[in-house]
Amino acid sequence: MRTLFFTLSLMIAGMATAQHGHGERKKLSPQEKAEKMTVKMKKELNLSPEQESKVRQANLEFVTKNQELKDQSRDAKLQNRSQHQETLKSILTPEQQTKAQELMDERKEKAQARRQKRGK
Repeated sequence: MRTLFFTLSLMIAGMATAQHGHGERKKLSPQEKAEKMTVKMKKELNLSPEQESKVRQANLEFVTKNQELKDQSRDAKLQNRSQHQETLKSILTPEQQTKAQELMDERKEKAQARRQKRGK
């Protein structure tokens, strides 16, 4: 269960920092980041309208607090991530949690393959 939430948080963090365009990073507001995360989760996890609303709020709180903790210690950021994972745990069904874990495993494998391809 702990691994599921760690990988779910990695998925969320990855979505929040995704690159746009041709290597250019577009600065997104916390609201835009949270919305992007929510849309992706809705599509991939088939969230109900009620879940979508709750996930949107949780994502906004997570992104906003993460931005505030930008210059803080790693522990503070990890604590924020853990809190977000617990919130998502209370929103998602066990099936959705399993699906999120599978998606994270796939993304992790693809990232490792890209790193190996680049020789890192």
